[in-house]
Amino acid sequence: MAIRLAACATHPIQVQVPLFRCLARQPDIDLHVFYANDDNVRPTYSPQFGVTMAWDVPLLEGYPYTVLGNRATMSNSAAEPGLLRRMLVFNAPEIRDRLREARFDALLVPGYARLFYLQAMEGARRSGTAILFRGNNRDETGDPRPLLKRTARRLALRRVYGRIDAFLSIGKYMRRHFHEFGVDDSRIFDTPYCIDDALFEDQRARFLPQRDTIREELGIPPEALVLLYSGKISSQKAPLLLAEALEILGPCPDLHLIVMGDGPLRGELEQAARPLLGPRLHMLGFVNQSAVGRYHAASDCLVLCSDRGESWGLVVNEAMTFGRPALVSDGVGCRDDLVQHGRTGFVFPRGDAGKLAGHLRDLLTDRGLAARMGREARELIAGYSVERNVEGIRAALESVTGQKRHWRAPARTPGTSPRSRSGRASSRRPEAAP
Repeated sequence: MAIRLAACATHPIQVQVPLFRCLARQPDIDLHVFYANDDNVRPTYSPQFGVTMAWDVPLLEGYPYTVLGNRATMSNSAAEPGLLRRMLVFNAPEIRDRLREARFDALLVPGYARLFYLQAMEGARRSGTAILFRGNNRDETGDPRPLLKRTARRLALRRVYGRIDAFLSIGKYMRRHFHEFGVDDSRIFDTPYCIDDALFEDQRARFLPQRDTIREELGIPPEALVLLYSGKISSQKAPLLLAEALEILGPCPDLHLIVMGDGPLRGELEQAARPLLGPRLHMLGFVNQSAVGRYHAASDCLVLCSDRGESWGLVVNEAMTFGRPALVSDGVGCRDDLVQHGRTGFVFPRGDAGKLAGHLRDLLTDRGLAARMGREARELIAGYSVERNVEGIRAALESVTGQKRHWRAPARTPGTSPRSRSGRASSRRPEAAP
């Protein structure tokens, strides 16, 4: 008999959907995903990016799901919303009844800091459903909370974690976090944080052969050293630190900077960097998922300067898939897992423009350094796949249900849609929850 697994998410998110698809392909896992709303599927204004966005990859195909309907009266309208707004913006109490009625074996929940997740965990507890927790935190990446709030949060987390059956660790810092709350290793399972590796491998095969052509379109010579900034241009990402480092570095005619993203500090970043780089600054704005590989292919090194709250930094996974090293601050959560200093990139102290400039100088002085580190980065990132996440979830399911099963990674056929349990493509919303 298949293990009946429920998963919940506030809305369809491009980094979660590949995992749902892979779980749905498992013959002995009966998956159903519950969303509070599906706003992300349609063009939606993003206050973080400052633009109206519509992801150009399918988010509701390849797995069974139900959209419950969000009852929240508060919108996520601020560029950096406060704690209360983030907590209450997703409210779908119906999840409690759905979980009680369907009697799943386990619930996969991606966090605790949303009312919807707490509602789901309450429904799971009332129905005797085991809870698998896969979240992240910012404790080691610069927690900005005052002491009183940090203390209250720890007390709340002890209560939440006391009701979790298995913990899914996305990286080393989350395993340390679980240890701090007294969670034994026997209850922690590795599910390394990953991107849609199949999508990016396809982009790598398509765009790397076009590297020189893409550079030519941007006006970048083949021999130039190209830095890539990718993500929201917001205070959390500290983009102005990169401009400060470039000023310290001084004139470097062979250095180009591609900025892929948008946000409230875009104007300030361009104002600071344009006098230093002139036409060697390439401001692209928001770039959708199907095209980001073009600019990873054109670059030599990723730069991520975040000074707080960067719980992982999936753009590092993207860059390393293309064989690019990453230059990151110690405020980036993946630093211990992915950025081996001097081997797959460099780690510098957050806010230290001088150290950042020094590493940029290293890359300019030794023009083969980025390529050598990139090869090591490419080898390392091979272990951060959706299939490896399924392995970790399977081990956790076996632990909480007592059902041990053999698992083999399914073959992926490009251009085909995963199949549902009935054998039909499962891209439609079901008439009702199971």
